Amino acid sequence: MTEHDIIDQAIKQYSITKVFGLFSGGHDSLCATHVASSHPAFVSAVHINTGIGVPQTRQFVRDTCKEHGWELFEYHPPVPYREIVKEHGFPGPGGHLYMYTRLKERCIRQLTREHKTHRLEHIGLVSGVRSEESTRRMRHVDAIQKEISRIWIAPIHAWDKRQCNDYIDKHNLKRNEVVDLIHMSGECLCGAFASPGEREELRLWFPDVVKEIEEIEAEVAKTEKPCVWGQKPTRIAGQQEMAFMPMCVGCGKRDEDNHNETTGELNP
Repeated sequence: MTEHDIIDQAIKQYSITKVFGLFSGGHDSLCATHVASSHPAFVSAVHINTGIGVPQTRQFVRDTCKEHGWELFEYHPPVPYREIVKEHGFPGPGGHLYMYTRLKERCIRQLTREHKTHRLEHIGLVSGVRSEESTRRMRHVDAIQKEISRIWIAPIHAWDKRQCNDYIDKHNLKRNEVVDLIHMSGECLCGAFASPGEREELRLWFPDVVKEIEEIEAEVAKTEKPCVWGQKPTRIAGQQEMAFMPMCVGCGKRDEDNHNETTGELNP
């Protein structure tokens, strides 16, 4: 089954008329959005600007969409990250589901409201989820998955990292230098699954990002909430074991690959 076959299957099964490419700025989402863009049902790329990420990745998304002639819808969470952590403190693994809901899920709800024309309509959301990247917490993610009126489509679900790189080379796609420098897109730095040494690596390549994080830490320190970004609190057992978070499927994967540590916290 080809990548377009997967999209066609979802369209046929759920009578989808609109397909959107969720473009985080990572290379998996770059490939998936490029694949989707050549399908007749493709409407636009979608980027969720979490408000706490590497600005160069946001600009990469905008520049790539302009280069390829893709319309881009950029969404922002209704409550900024800074205000969320001032009220609740910085999240650890146990707070990831909450941050996902506030920063990303609400943007997807807005996208759905704006582009559904009737109550029973389904819309297709193409993501760069790959089975190789799916962690234990997201083991149930399939190539096509229904969530209310949203149909999540993963056309490169069966690809490995080599196939992604080959696709980028074959189609002469520009790479995101952020990914090549820090091995993640950096589009969301909520800190729930920050890996050891991540702050120092960010400081090396993107010092302004760390400066912003430390400014927020200073504000949160005035409250009684957890005030250190990336600090993992005690495990909250089972809270997110089967949570459906398709836009954060790779969270923690970098930590696993680079450190392979066994801890008492909730594994991503």
